[in-house]
Parts: sequence; C-alpha cells; structure tokens
Amino acid sequence: LDDSTCGMVGYPQFKRMKNSGFLINAARRELVVENDLERALSEGELAGVGLDDPPSSSQSPLLKRDTVVFAPHPGTRARVGVDAVFRTAVQNAADVLMGRECSSIVNPEAVGKRAPRSRHDDKSVETP
Repeated sequence: LDDSTCGMVGYPQFKRMKNSGFLINAARRELVVENDLERALSEGELAGVGLDDPPSSSQSPLLKRDTVVFAPHPGTRARVGVDAVFRTAVQNAADVLMGRECSSIVNPEAVGKRAPRSRHDDKSVETP
C-alpha cells in the first residue's frame, strides 16, 4: 500500500459498475474509500460487498448493512501463520539491529528513500 494505491477505489469506480455488481476486496482495506463505499450502497450503485477486513471504526454504518459480508482470511490467524509472522518480524528486527538487509523485504527499491510520515502529510522524514 502506498500513496498511489491508497483510496484507489472510490465513488467514481462504483458509479461505473452495474447496480447488480458486488465489490470483493480481499486486499488491503485502505484501497477502498470507505465513505464512498457507504454512499454507493446507500444510493443503490452496488448490490453488495465482500470484505476481508472490517471497517476501522466500530461505528461504521457498513457493519449494520446486510449487503456487506466480512470474511477475514484465516491464514494469518492460524497457529502456523501467526508463528511465521512472529519469526519473520523477529528476524527482520535482528537483521536491522545487526546492520544487515532484511531477508523478507518486499520492496527493496524503497530502502534508503525518503517516505512521507503519513498519507495525510506531505512532509518527509528519513527512513532507516
């Protein structure tokens, strides 16, 4: 997820879909603009939604809709998955502390580049 993909699916995309269409997002929650999704459902632009991550707010109206289904992917909650994530995190921390490159880095082109502090702030800070 980065600035080019965060919020890449919003109301304009929903308007282009058939009213009988369903949005299935098995990727990152932040790819979809949640308020736009709620608006599209309210206006009948979508028939329903399948998401693997619940909304960030427990007050989200999406939680009250019978046309929205949340099905968290169990791979990261299974014992083997949790153990693998923990082992990888510990190995990455050890690599950084020892001055080595992380063995599981997925975006090596970003190493040493400046990154924004948040997606809402265009100020940059040095990355380790």
